[in-house]
Amino acid sequence: MDFGEGGFLLDLFFVSKGAELTFVIKMQASLAEIVSERLQALAYALESQQIAESRVFTDGFVPALLAAQLVDTITWWLEQGRPYTPGQIAIDWYRLMCSTLREVSVWE
Repeated sequence: MDFGEGGFLLDLFFVSKGAELTFVIKMQASLAEIVSERLQALAYALESQQIAESRVFTDGFVPALLAAQLVDTITWWLEQGRPYTPGQIAIDWYRLMCSTLREVSVWE
């Protein structure tokens, strides 16, 4: 089936969406690595070995979850025209992260 010029635009749309998805996946993977390292140190500093040594933390699930939440938060913030200051969005994500970490200790 030939979609003519519309087909080209549709192909271009899917290629750009694929590139965008690839970027998001790579960004989340990088952030998950950084989050994992920093949270591991934070958990030990706070003497919260239960969190630092939990299966969902050490297997990478929690860092991946937090990284995805951060990327989604930034994406939402940008798409909405930055309705909050960068500082406020950072504080809100930090609170979300802390809330998630508190819950991790009761998951197992």
